Amino acid sequence: MKKQLIFLSTYPPRECGIATFTQDLINAMRERVERPVEMKVCALEDGISAFSYDETVLYKMDATDKTEYSKTAHKINNNPEIVAVMVEHEFGLYGGKYGDYLLDFLKNIEKPVAITFHTVLPKPDDDMKKVVMEICQYAFQVIVMTNNSAKLMNEVYTIPKEKVKVISHGTHLNSWKNSLEAKKQFGLEDRLILSTFGLMGPNKSIETALDALPEIVKEFPSVIYLILGQTHPGVLKNEGERYRHFLEEKVESLNLQDNVLFVNKYLNLNTLLDYLWATDIYLFTSKDINQAVSGTFAYALSCACPVIATSIPHAREVLTKDIGILIDFEKHVQLAHGVLHLLRNWSLRNAMSVQALIKSRESVWENTSVQTFHVFEKMIPRLHLHYKIPPVNISYLNRMTTDIGIVQYSKVDNPDLFSGYRLYDNALALIAVVDHYIQTKEPADISLLETYLSFFKRCQRSNGMFINYLDNDGMMHIRNNLENLEESNGLAIWALGYFLSKKEYLNDNLVARASDMYKMVWKNHAEFRSPRAMAFMLKGLYFYYLGNSDKKTEKIINKIAKSLLHYYNDISDKNWHWFEEYFIYSNASLPESMLYAWKVTGNITYRIVATSTFDFLLGHLFKNGKLVVISNGFWDKNNNEKDSIEQKPIDVLELIRKLNLFYQEIKDEKYKNYLQIAFSWFLGNNNIEQMVYNPATGGCYDGFTNKGLNINQSAESTLAYFISRLTISDYIPFFPISSKKIKGNTISTFEKNIK
Repeated sequence: MKKQLIFLSTYPPRECGIATFTQDLINAMRERVERPVEMKVCALEDGISAFSYDETVLYKMDATDKTEYSKTAHKINNNPEIVAVMVEHEFGLYGGKYGDYLLDFLKNIEKPVAITFHTVLPKPDDDMKKVVMEICQYAFQVIVMTNNSAKLMNEVYTIPKEKVKVISHGTHLNSWKNSLEAKKQFGLEDRLILSTFGLMGPNKSIETALDALPEIVKEFPSVIYLILGQTHPGVLKNEGERYRHFLEEKVESLNLQDNVLFVNKYLNLNTLLDYLWATDIYLFTSKDINQAVSGTFAYALSCACPVIATSIPHAREVLTKDIGILIDFEKHVQLAHGVLHLLRNWSLRNAMSVQALIKSRESVWENTSVQTFHVFEKMIPRLHLHYKIPPVNISYLNRMTTDIGIVQYSKVDNPDLFSGYRLYDNALALIAVVDHYIQTKEPADISLLETYLSFFKRCQRSNGMFINYLDNDGMMHIRNNLENLEESNGLAIWALGYFLSKKEYLNDNLVARASDMYKMVWKNHAEFRSPRAMAFMLKGLYFYYLGNSDKKTEKIINKIAKSLLHYYNDISDKNWHWFEEYFIYSNASLPESMLYAWKVTGNITYRIVATSTFDFLLGHLFKNGKLVVISNGFWDKNNNEKDSIEQKPIDVLELIRKLNLFYQEIKDEKYKNYLQIAFSWFLGNNNIEQMVYNPATGGCYDGFTNKGLNINQSAESTLAYFISRLTISDYIPFFPISSKKIKGNTISTFEKNIK
């Protein structure tokens, strides 16, 4: 039997902010949550308009008819597939005094209920307070969208703190767009754009912005103010277009016809977002002091708009000085001064754009939908979140690759050509695209492989060793003289060896080029002293050995493994099973290389050390069903533990590849269980509970610190996700990626989930 979660809410095509919110939330949940869970809607109607809905709408209810509430509750009770209800609450949606008809539904519903309050008023009269408190009594969980609303729920409505959960209003995840390019779509490339959007009504106080415009236009005559959206249906029904006509007359009286544009139509999401990307400053002028949250404000931030906003609770909480300016209600002089300040300071405006984008990424629908699903999980004990695994997407790697190689860094999701190139990244790219080509047989991959091999050739010196850095023109960078290049060379040997192990899938020309470079560099193995450089090289030798089982390669593998074993014997004791006195980066490469050494030599000591050290590492990395990444050393032999400063995708890749190897070789289920959890780190099962992979671009964020995401999507991070995603392809559909906490070494529900 399929489980259904049903939302009591308005729903498109009804034009309503709550309807749009619910549709966006449901769409995101469908993208993030593995079926068989289905999201359905009981659509609220106003007794006048009749709408034609899609298949998401299971029931309809006339919210003006009191008798409909208990009838609808009984319908839901009698549907065995529905396991929980989410009520989207806004004053005015439900009939009766302060929407008290809703109580008839709540008194009769037998399924667990959560309620999202879109508005929490700070000074209710006694009747309103009583209705809100009674509604909350029936809720398993009360959801609000700001910390201020949570505080009001506790202090004004006496709802216990533990019953209230803050889940921010969602925003759309989209790629960074150049403002000028966005403006060209609308023929506005020569204009400075201010904008406001949403269903229009007097509470928008758009006249405040119009009154501010003359002073702004005097200094910046190219300014154009876009008023995007139709009149609110409720306003239209009661007042017609009186408010719009009032605004149009004000535009004429102020002689602003060349500086104001009304876009009086419904805008689909993509068009709306394009308008916001074209916007230089977003104006939020609401005069409703009780407006708890604004979806329009949130959407503007998601498109990197600096914002000038009246001081509603949502704005006060979110709009820090680095992303915008707060003004008092209906104060057009303050608004004018704020706009002029930002227009005069391009660098400040640009910095605000970046910070707005960073801030909005915390609350993208991909994250808020998972937080909402966690509420359902608490309500239904047998309901578990299984992340839907995104499809493989190579488009961002293509964007990051020039005719020289893959660019090292990005600014958000745009390649930063001035950052130059690294052998390290191009080695990972070579491995990634080989795997992708083997899985897909995509002809375009051959061109990428040629580019990455050509990069290797640029970096190889006459003695066979590689440099690591090229500048943006493909020339040797001075950094090569300042750093130890052992690990880069070890990685190069690994990448070339791995490439050559797949020679049966590749053309002879590519294989010959890789073979020539490999034979030049491996002779330098005696120079390596770094344990990680030795581990990387041993892996490369192993893969080369797969296709060329010569005694010389086996001898070198054994020699390197003995050196690593020497490190282990010197450092380890009964409480510390490791090669060094601390964990730093690329830790799992050390036990991995020992396992490869065992596979070649058959020396059982190598296998014992490989498994004991790997299990020792895993014991530090997995806690409470989450992977805690070590990107900077914070455990040492003396049990000194420090807070993780930074968690990077590359370390997740390192672990995923090793877990896959150990599961294939040792056949212990715990490695497959840990593999699930490790990959879910990319999808939001991490310390900050945010998605690190960016499905809008195919890139991957550069990890996070305690302060939040680094929203740049460098080559290293993107390749870390991409190779990880290719690695788990063999396990799909054998396991869903679960957020279920584990106990000890196994996931308690794992076996049930895969049967």
